[in-house]
Amino acid sequence: MSAALKSMLIELGHQFVEESNKALDLSTWLPSYEAAKEYHGDYAFEFIRTPADIMVEASIVFSVLQGYIHTRHEIEEWFSCPCGEPEHFETAEGIAKRFQAKWHRPIKIQGVDQ
Repeated sequence: MSAALKSMLIELGHQFVEESNKALDLSTWLPSYEAAKEYHGDYAFEFIRTPADIMVEASIVFSVLQGYIHTRHEIEEWFSCPCGEPEHFETAEGIAKRFQAKWHRPIKIQGVDQ
């Protein structure tokens, strides 16, 4: 392997780690992480989403804060505990209560009176 290729691979590895760490920092204030903490305590980090999914969830949080209306499925999929265990499933209404307690803004859910 050439020195240039080796150097490039090392740099890509550093960049990947840096981006993953930033995504992890971002995830700690998202609703799914809060749900994971509630159900799994100190083990919540085992259920952190991928960096791409963290960006999707963050964009949904921003859109909720801007007053956009979301479907029940979107809220339940992105703001519930990411572990996937059926006993940790939350309804959109339960998630909305938790969200409003933290952010002081309602989640507008399609077909649900506010």
